[in-house]
Amino acid sequence: MNFGHYAVAKRLGVRVEVFSIGFGQTPDRLRKGETDYRHRRNPVGRLRQDERRESMDERTGDPAEFLSHSRWHRFLIAIAAPP
Repeated sequence: MNFGHYAVAKRLGVRVEVFSIGFGQTPDRLRKGETDYRHRRNPVGRLRQDERRESMDERTGDPAEFLSHSRWHRFLIAIAAPP
């Protein structure tokens, strides 16, 4: 998740469990509220499939869930990435 996705998701009230900068090993972590902030060794970001992605398809009814938000909110979060 890049900062654009993160900022829009938080603004719309979507729970963000992990926000990382970079990829690779995670030497630095900070837990604040419901979000685990991580600074990884390699500063270049990349997209990868998260092992928790399967659980994103399951709805629990929590209003902070991504899928509990309207299509419009989900669309705004999806397009918030820089070009």
